[in-house]
Amino acid sequence: MERPTYEQALRALLRTQKVQDVRDGLLRGSFIRAVNFHATIIRDKGKLERQLEGYARHFSNVTVADLDQFLDTGVWHKEKPGLIPAIFEGFRDHFDVMAPLLEQYGLTGWFHIPSFYPDVPVAEQAVYGEAHQLHAHPDEYSDGRYAMNWDEIRAIAKKHVLCCHSGSHFQIQLDTSDEDMEREIVQAKHHLEQMAEAPCHVYCWLYGEEFSYNPLAAEYIRKAGFRYVVGNLKVERVMR
Repeated sequence: MERPTYEQALRALLRTQKVQDVRDGLLRGSFIRAVNFHATIIRDKGKLERQLEGYARHFSNVTVADLDQFLDTGVWHKEKPGLIPAIFEGFRDHFDVMAPLLEQYGLTGWFHIPSFYPDVPVAEQAVYGEAHQLHAHPDEYSDGRYAMNWDEIRAIAKKHVLCCHSGSHFQIQLDTSDEDMEREIVQAKHHLEQMAEAPCHVYCWLYGEEFSYNPLAAEYIRKAGFRYVVGNLKVERVMR
């Protein structure tokens, strides 16, 4: 049997129902876009404001309840497509710069926080950050505190979505031990919820892997009680 050409395979793919559903959703604005941010440093405040102002004109904010409804019905219920500003690492400038801008433009941020980072003593945060790929800007705060503290996180959680980005910005791999997964998934969620005094429904592991990347880790994600896993290419509902 002759193998199809690239063009033939592409045409066949475009005729599948799933691809047609995605196309139709994009055409009618029934979709959610995610945009990632990491350090939101003070000197970039003007750039960030212009970016968020543009997003606010063309997109609607998204809460966990909005995402629930979208996945339950398959229909986006707001006039404009949804936008998830995903803010990673739990940096102090997220509270000082990003959160006020999001609130100014009526957007809900999804703050992905390594749960043990806020507990690191201020004097050790620079060294800890380098060891755990948490790349804050060393010249931004003269007192050496680069992570949000728990008071700031509790304030964030009242208006935005709290997400767990492992416990220590830890990369879960296929050979990661059960002990490490228990700590970086289950204990990380419980610690974040306890200290933030707010629920956490969303998990995103380092490098944005899919839910099915590590089947054993997926079981720990279920055990912890997460409802969603955020990857680089999609948001997945955790199936029970």
